[in-house]
Amino acid sequence: MKSHQSYFDKATELFNAGFLSQAAKKRAIDSLNRAYDLIKSQMQDEILEQRKVSPEQFEALTDLYYSVPDLHHWKEKHDTLFSGYPLHVEQIKMLIELRGAIKGAEIIIVERPEIEVKAELVRKTIAEEMALRKQQYIENLDLAKLFNGLSVSVNAHYVNHHKGTVYTRYFFYLRGKLTSLNMIMAVAYAFENDAKQV
Repeated sequence: MKSHQSYFDKATELFNAGFLSQAAKKRAIDSLNRAYDLIKSQMQDEILEQRKVSPEQFEALTDLYYSVPDLHHWKEKHDTLFSGYPLHVEQIKMLIELRGAIKGAEIIIVERPEIEVKAELVRKTIAEEMALRKQQYIENLDLAKLFNGLSVSVNAHYVNHHKGTVYTRYFFYLRGKLTSLNMIMAVAYAFENDAKQV
């Protein structure tokens, strides 16, 4: 059985690749919904366990159990309502951020070989920087020099998958907003072309 992390990673991978169609965006959202369903189930299991050891809170915990909304209905008030389950709330907030970015992502059409070469250069630069700093996590690393001066930053960290695989996860930000790497490259490419025509 896949973990919520596997589904989250798949959605992140699809997001970073950029969306060439609405169907691709739907696949990414579906992966997030699967990740959420697993987190929701774990949280509800914890609530049921807590209900067994705290019979005096049986009714309140039962109400809490049935109050877990679907991902697209999660609001700030739920952060407070489920504050007794901070790990799950933090995971859900990551899903919500990525869901918003996926929903807002434009469908782009770019030449794949050129993009892949540039994407590999970006990933290699980040990996080298992490190795140089001897860090497993980098936050707000400025990448403007790789994107024609655009305000681009990245958060990257090593992930140990439950099956033992180790890899790096990247979250790219354009002007502080979570944005797919391919979208950033498309904007940088357009920016470069405009500069050449001036």
